[in-house]
Amino acid sequence: MITSYSEKYYILHFLCAFYFESTILMTQLTKYILALIILITPLFSEAQATTCTIPTSTITKISGSSLPTGCSGVDTIIVPSTAMLLTKGDVDWSALNVSIKVENEGTLSIDKNTDLELNATSSLVIDNGGTLNNTGGCTENTELRIGLTSFACTDFASITAAGGASFGGALPVELVYFESRLDNQKIVLTWAAASELNND
Repeated sequence: MITSYSEKYYILHFLCAFYFESTILMTQLTKYILALIILITPLFSEAQATTCTIPTSTITKISGSSLPTGCSGVDTIIVPSTAMLLTKGDVDWSALNVSIKVENEGTLSIDKNTDLELNATSSLVIDNGGTLNNTGGCTENTELRIGLTSFACTDFASITAAGGASFGGALPVELVYFESRLDNQKIVLTWAAASELNND
């Protein structure tokens, strides 16, 4: 049994110190747990693909690196029937991961002397009945680029006539191996392909 005043004081002091220390420790621990939950939550949530559909019976003009109004943060821009997505000035979406899908009777039109550039992981899908064309005439400066793959405007009509097409930025090559070595202060690349598509 505790009888002296000093013993009671030391026990009270110990209990108070323990309470305050444990409160501080719990506060810190709670902060760390909350930070950990915030960090790992995106790992367990499945990313949902988002789309933006251009209004029908309209011409939506695009330029620069901006997406059409109302389409920021989306994965795919859909050009539906009777709608047109028209470049007015060079469009550089290479820093974005945005794909374009042109549906039946929809149109993607690249204006004279302008480029449309998409990211290498993006794709352009032109459904059967969809159109890829250029307005104002075809010049050497009118081009569609998806990653490293380029299409001149002289190819647009044949792409539409094919009755639907899909293009991605990846090269249509199946590699057996790809090696590099240093030779006399130059880098030498060697590779072998198992298959190559559209290699004329």
